[in-house]
Amino acid sequence: MSRAVLRGAGILAASLSCMTAVAAELEFDHVWIVVSRDAHERAALERAGLKILPNVNRDDGQGTASVSAEFLNAYIELIWPDPTVPVAPGAERGVEKFKNRMNWRTSGWSPIGIALHRTGPSTKLPFPIWSIAPIGCLRELLSKF
Repeated sequence: MSRAVLRGAGILAASLSCMTAVAAELEFDHVWIVVSRDAHERAALERAGLKILPNVNRDDGQGTASVSAEFLNAYIELIWPDPTVPVAPGAERGVEKFKNRMNWRTSGWSPIGIALHRTGPSTKLPFPIWSIAPIGCLRELLSKF
């Protein structure tokens, strides 16, 4: 992944950290980038001065694992499909979407996502989403990107 893409993700994260979508009561949470396991993106972020936390997070039910670099009010998550992490029944399509994002050079899918979290009641979002329910939570993702 090029430095320009990583810089763009950082700028996007910084600019969105103060934004709120009032109608749906959403706030910026973090930026995620889908990478391959043990990817070069981690080294690129470390060369840029970011400290990647040593723990690998397993997203049981989602079939992914990740590492992150934390900031005061947000973080960048490097996430990848991991065959050793269980996938919840019915969530197999989500794993395929993460694989498409990981293979962005050939699939045309964007490897970068922006995570928002709800600050109010659960209302219909003003954009199309798909949902995945890893163990213990519900995640809603944009369906077009």
